Amino acid sequence: MVVLLRWWLISARIRPVMGWARLWPSLGIVGWVVAFAGLAVHGYPAMDASPQQLASWTSSTDSTHFSIGISIEAVGLLIFVFFVAWLCGVTRRTGGTSWLLGLALASSVAWAAVGIGVNGVWTALLDAGKHGVDSSALVAIRDVAQETYNASNFILPLTVIAVGLANLRGTALPSWLAWAALVIGVLMVPPPLSMPLSLVFLLWVAVVSVYFVIRPPVISADRSVESKSVER
Repeated sequence: MVVLLRWWLISARIRPVMGWARLWPSLGIVGWVVAFAGLAVHGYPAMDASPQQLASWTSSTDSTHFSIGISIEAVGLLIFVFFVAWLCGVTRRTGGTSWLLGLALASSVAWAAVGIGVNGVWTALLDAGKHGVDSSALVAIRDVAQETYNASNFILPLTVIAVGLANLRGTALPSWLAWAALVIGVLMVPPPLSMPLSLVFLLWVAVVSVYFVIRPPVISADRSVESKSVER
């Protein structure tokens, strides 16, 4: 009876945690879905739009609708940061290199912050156009937003590379996923490859999310973490 009671108490403590263990990895997919939903709501003008086309875009775009889309996208980026934080935590508890995981989390926060800030510049462009600012000035604001976004493409690879390197030592991910992250991160650095490799990174995130949803890390009653997903 005592043994059964002890087993029930331990199980009661573990079951809620296992529910959370399946929630956190799903944030990788949820974050990107929400971010792209926000992008679909607000949209952007064409990157090579002429001054006249930019002026036309600002006059035809509803400010409230645009602001809602920007906010939705920001929420998606923040959800993704939570996913990275969770993944770094699991990796650290299974032997991952701490300083690499700190770099991964910091760079993901920086990347999300730049993305949210860039959308602030797009909002400023829209407001400027609606207040009758000269179309040549709108082009300058557009270029600031675009070049800032292009610069942020050097930040996200830090997250991917650091996660990959940390998991080569840790046991949270199987080695093929760690190596995939490392290769993807390195190839994301050159500007011509940054956009297509970013899409490959989204696929990697989806694979990792599904992997951990199906096989979540095992959390014992004393909160120590042992990855159930490691079978090397």
